[in-house]
Amino acid sequence: MRISIISILTLLAVAAPASASQVLEYQGHGRLVARENPYLPPRQGPEAAGYEPGSAGIPQAKIRAARGPSVKAAVAAARRRGQISASAATSYYRAYNRARSTRSHLSGQRRKELSAVISVLEGIAKRRQLTASRMPALFLQLARNRQFWSGRSAPYAGARITFKGSPVVFQYYSGQGLEIQPLTNFGLVNGKITHCRHDPSTCDRKGIRKLLDDMVAIRSKRSNFTTWEYWFYFGGGRPPWTSGISSGAALDALTRASAKSILDDKSYLKVAKASLGVFRHAPSVGVRMRTKHGSHYLIYSFDRHQWVLNAFLESIIGLFDYAKVAKDKTARALWVAGDHEARVELPKFDTGRWSRYSLGGPLASVDYHKLVVDFLAKLCSHLGGPYCTYHKRFKDDLARGHP
Repeated sequence: MRISIISILTLLAVAAPASASQVLEYQGHGRLVARENPYLPPRQGPEAAGYEPGSAGIPQAKIRAARGPSVKAAVAAARRRGQISASAATSYYRAYNRARSTRSHLSGQRRKELSAVISVLEGIAKRRQLTASRMPALFLQLARNRQFWSGRSAPYAGARITFKGSPVVFQYYSGQGLEIQPLTNFGLVNGKITHCRHDPSTCDRKGIRKLLDDMVAIRSKRSNFTTWEYWFYFGGGRPPWTSGISSGAALDALTRASAKSILDDKSYLKVAKASLGVFRHAPSVGVRMRTKHGSHYLIYSFDRHQWVLNAFLESIIGLFDYAKVAKDKTARALWVAGDHEARVELPKFDTGRWSRYSLGGPLASVDYHKLVVDFLAKLCSHLGGPYCTYHKRFKDDLARGHP
């Protein structure tokens, strides 16, 4: 992998769990309760706890040097244009004021974490990117961080955290606070839906709808399409940025949830359609890299050089599933372009004994290799051909063990 990803340091000496499905529920007054969630997928992409050395910190000098509006000025401008309601503007002012006030009473690591989240919000405003559509997610994140860091909680690095009464999953990045994780949340929806198909009698339809509706409520507009953006510095990327793998997972979740056997609600297909633009635009707006064979869809909108196999396959799966259900010609053209490129790329990811994580990169970890095997199984069932060949080959590699 071109980007070096390292483990982030723990805030306090609390050991991380062995299970990838553990979530910490914040119940107020600094109380965290560990819960196992069997529907959560392993961490991947921007969830993999870490970032490259030297880039984790927020460039404060650049934020101060920006000449754009303040956070309050951006909110006021959105209100004047009629883009947000008076009550929404009031809630945003309150969230910002309370966060700044809380920070003034904090010290040490907690002050650093909340300051980082405030600084990102201020930087986005000064770069004139604090648009009305981004406000719901950003001010929700700000409020949750104020609530969390004003207590005495001690999360471990990479901890997944929810708040009592809300299913939305955040993840802790040391030095950057708690961050909304689109991939985790859509992965959770997909996990619940898969369970529903295996055991309809215990299907948590209410939970699926609640989480999906909460995620739809915090989608943002990027160029001329909607997406779920990331609000932290990662691997050289500056917020806001977006991801092909989380966009593919979102398409899959919205499409599958719309089914009669799950939620029987076609409105989710409209949300999915509005999010196709990420696969139509080139970086740094979108994730599409055109090639002579078709298109590769990137894992990160800010990094046109890192071509990651699992992220690419997830993008094709999401596009295929949505196109099939919605009979959408644009989505069909996009998955076909991805399919043409994937058939050319697959041999390049095969070392003869294991898969590569990224094109020209190192061997994948066991978890990423397993993820590719799972994605290839889905594409084999949809499209056959080399997807079946490499599914069998990589599955056989698993039996032999990591080289």
